[in-house]
Amino acid sequence: MLGLNQVIHSTKRPVVIFDIDNTLYNFVDFFGPAFRAMVHVIGSRTAIPETELFASFKRVYSERGSLEYRYSIQELDVLNNYTKDELSSLLHASFVAFSKSRNLRLVPYDGVKEILNWLHRSGYKLIAYTDAPHKHSANRLKKLGIKSYFDILVAWGPSLTNEDFSTQYSEKITNSSGDWYITENDRSYMMGNMQVLTHPSEEKKPNIDLLCRLTNELSIDVQRSWVVGDSVEKDLVPGMELGFKGAWAKYGKKYEQKNWETLVSVSPWDTKTIKKEEKHNKTEPIEPDWVLDSFYSLRNAIKEIQLSLF
Repeated sequence: MLGLNQVIHSTKRPVVIFDIDNTLYNFVDFFGPAFRAMVHVIGSRTAIPETELFASFKRVYSERGSLEYRYSIQELDVLNNYTKDELSSLLHASFVAFSKSRNLRLVPYDGVKEILNWLHRSGYKLIAYTDAPHKHSANRLKKLGIKSYFDILVAWGPSLTNEDFSTQYSEKITNSSGDWYITENDRSYMMGNMQVLTHPSEEKKPNIDLLCRLTNELSIDVQRSWVVGDSVEKDLVPGMELGFKGAWAKYGKKYEQKNWETLVSVSPWDTKTIKKEEKHNKTEPIEPDWVLDSFYSLRNAIKEIQLSLF
């Protein structure tokens, strides 16, 4: 059995904790066209109106709590009467349509690779922290070509109390400050040298307890560390309350309105959450230490503030 100190390595280095979606790449402008392409293929092959397909997808995503549920097509209620072979054909065609669109649009923001490389060479430990499922997040970092820069991925996974998923987990590591759920097979298969830490899916952002636990386990030098994200409330506030510097990725709020409307139309978010997101962070509970107009400007932010500490 692996001991905790063999899984999570302590470090005295400062860290930078990055949100992923609309911080490292444009999720809205990737997801919107890809989803519409997928729905269009299903609609053209089944003659089901696309409005009905959107509504059916929303029901599935709401039940599963994520837009990135891999079995969503199989669970569409409008396809209940389709045979296994018919569903298989639809799945293949849908995957092709979604993938073609994804491959055109799934790219990191300008400057992401250069700045991550600079931070890595400068001695920072880099952590990706997201509300998305850990398998999707791992694959996305790989497709973006930036997986090698990150030391740790923190993402959510199924709870060990869920009988449907409990056999997937090779080890549960418990410490005094809470539970980390470690999936050994996923770590070696999906991430190579990058550590994957998954937590119960109900522990969504903002979550100061999870960040506090991470800070303690990694012995993070908080004074020289940063949190970076496109949502001040979800990505920055918990870290800043612990003493991290906060950089708001303002550029992450730039996307095509049509793509935003597509995302909202099928999102599991409630009305309150949608309204918060649509405010575009104009009114925030805390002022970030730095506002980023592009990912490149993160280098200026860290240089200026870090130099002032010495």
